[in-house]
Amino acid sequence: MNQDRMFKVGGALLLVVLLVIGYYASFVYEKPYVPFEDFDQAKIQSKSVVLLDRTTKDVIFSKEGDMRLAPASLTKILTVYTAIMKNVELSQEVTIDTPSYQKMVEMNASMAGFLGGEQLTMSDLLHGTILSSGGEAASSLAIAVSGNEEDFVFEMNQVAKGIPMENSHFVNSVGMDDANQKSTALDIAKLLDKALDNSTFKDVFTKKLYWATKNQNHPDGLLLENTVLKEIPENGHPGIIVLGGKSGTTETAGLCWATLVKVLDKEYVLVTMGAPKELEASKPQWEDALYILSQLIDPKEKETLKDKPLVEQNTDTEKPTEETTPADAENKDGEESTSENKESNNQEDAAQTEADSTKDTEQKSDD
Repeated sequence: MNQDRMFKVGGALLLVVLLVIGYYASFVYEKPYVPFEDFDQAKIQSKSVVLLDRTTKDVIFSKEGDMRLAPASLTKILTVYTAIMKNVELSQEVTIDTPSYQKMVEMNASMAGFLGGEQLTMSDLLHGTILSSGGEAASSLAIAVSGNEEDFVFEMNQVAKGIPMENSHFVNSVGMDDANQKSTALDIAKLLDKALDNSTFKDVFTKKLYWATKNQNHPDGLLLENTVLKEIPENGHPGIIVLGGKSGTTETAGLCWATLVKVLDKEYVLVTMGAPKELEASKPQWEDALYILSQLIDPKEKETLKDKPLVEQNTDTEKPTEETTPADAENKDGEESTSENKESNNQEDAAQTEADSTKDTEQKSDD
C-alpha cells in the first residue's frame, strides 16, 4: 500500500514538473519566421511579379511570372546591355540622330532632353537611356552601335536568347507598344540579373543623378535623373535599400518597375509589371515592392535594425567644366562598379533644381 502511495505521489510530482517545464518552454520556443507564410497575394496590384535572389538565382516569389506582357521601357535594360556587350567605348563621340529624334517626338515618347544633332558621348546615351528613359537616347544608341534600328533590334533578340529570355521578343529598342513586343517578369528579372554582373551596366543602373556633356545645345550640361529612385519616399524602411531601377509606362503596359534592392545586406532583383496606370499617383508598383520585400524580414528583427535611407547614393552630380571634352565626360567611376562607393555631395540640391527645370520638356507616354 505504501508502494502504491509512492507511485501516486511520484506520478503527481512528475506531472507537476512536466507542466512547469511546458509552461516555461512556451516562452522560450517560438516558431521560426517563414517569409511569405502569411502573405496576402490579393494585395498585389501588379499583374505580374518576380523576386529573384542574386546569390542563389532562385525565384523567391512569383505572381504570374511567365505572363507575356508589353514591357514598355523595361526594354531599355536590354537596349543598354546589348550596346555594352558590343564593347562600346564610353568616351566615343556620338550624335543624336535627327530623323529618329523627330520620330520620337511624333510618337510622344519619353525624352531625356537631348536635341536632334546634339554632340554627346556614348556614356551620355547609356545614362540617358536608363536614368531618364529617353527615347531619343535609346534610338540614337541603337543607330550609333549598329548603323540602324533594325540591325540593332536583331542583336537585342540574339542577346535575349543567350540569357535565355524564353518568352520574349522585341521589335524596337525604345519600348513603344507593339503587338509583337512582349516579355515576362521572369525574363526581365533574368536579364537584369545577368546585366548587373557587368560593372559598366551596374554603374549606370545604380546612378541617381548624372551630368551629360556640356555642348552648344546645353552649355551647362544636362542633368539626368533616375526615374525610379526619384520616386522612392525619403523615409526609410528598416533593412531595405533600393540601389537602382528602371521604370516603364504605356497605356498597354501599365506601370512597370525593375529594381535592384538590398535586403539585410543581400541583393535581389524585383520586377513588377502591369500595375494599374489609373492609380499612378499612389505609386502602386512601389506599394507592391515594399509589401513583397518586407516579407524577407522577420518582424521582430525590424526593431533592431537601423532606419537607413531607402535609396543608397551613387551619383555623379558634378557639372562638366569649361574644359570638358566628350572624352572627359566619361563617368569617373565606370571602371569599377559598386552601388556603395559614392556618397551624396553638396551639389545635389543644385542638381535637383536643374532636374526640375528639365522635367517640363520631357514627353510622358513611355517612361
